[in-house]
Amino acid sequence: MSSLGDCHRCEKLISGRAVTYQDKNYHPECFFCAQCQSSLDGLSFYVKPEGYFCTNCYGDIYAKVCDTCGEKIIGVKAMSFKGMNFHECCFKCANCEEAIGSKQFVQKDGKNICLPCHSGNRENSCAKCGAQITEGVTYNDKSYHKDCFLCDDCSQILAGSSFFTHENKLICNQCHLKTYAHTCDKCQIVITGKSLLYKDPEEKQHYFHEDCFICISCSTTLGGKRFYTKGDLTFLCLDCGKV
Repeated sequence: MSSLGDCHRCEKLISGRAVTYQDKNYHPECFFCAQCQSSLDGLSFYVKPEGYFCTNCYGDIYAKVCDTCGEKIIGVKAMSFKGMNFHECCFKCANCEEAIGSKQFVQKDGKNICLPCHSGNRENSCAKCGAQITEGVTYNDKSYHKDCFLCDDCSQILAGSSFFTHENKLICNQCHLKTYAHTCDKCQIVITGKSLLYKDPEEKQHYFHEDCFICISCSTTLGGKRFYTKGDLTFLCLDCGKV
C-alpha cells in the first residue's frame, strides 16, 4: 500500500488508512476532539481556532441556547435578533407560526410578523425573503426568487444548477465536496455521487462508492444484498462465502 505521507498531528508516517481533512492527512487515532480526546473518525465535528470538537463538547463549550425552546443550538442554523438567539425553526411569525428564518418581517405590538401576513397576501410570496414573486423557481412546493434560491453555505445561486440537500439545507456541488462528501474507505477517493454505508460491529461508519463495495472473490457489487464479512472491511457475497 502506498504511503499517504506523514500524519499532520504526530508527524509519523501513515502506512494504512488515513483521515483527510482540508488536504491534511491523519492517522485515525490522531484525529480526535480537542476537549475529550475521543476519536472523530467517521463522526460529525466542529472546527474552532482551538481545534476540532465532537458534537457533545462543542455543545457544552460553544453552543448558544434558543430563547424560544430553551434547547442548545447545535448542528442547525441559528438566528439572532435583539440580543436573543433562536433555532431557525423557532423564530416564527406570531400570526401564521411559519418560520421566518432570513425572510423580511416587521414588528407589530412587540410581535414578529412575516411580510405576507403583514400585507394580507400570502400567495406568490418567496419562501426565502417573503416578498412577492413574478418569476422564480419552485422547489418542494415552495417558490423563490432566482436570486433567493441559494446554497445555504456559500450563497451561490442554485437556479439552473444541480445541488444536494443536507439536513434540510440546500448545498451547491462545491460545498458538498468540500464539507459534506465522504471519502470511500476502499479507494480513498471522495464520493461525489451515491454512496453506500456500512456499520461495522463496533457501530463505526464506513462509506463506499457503489462499485467499490464488492465481493473480494467474484467482484459482485453488494449494495442492497446480504453478504459475509471477513474483517478489515473485506466482504464476500453469499455464494462465495459458502465455499
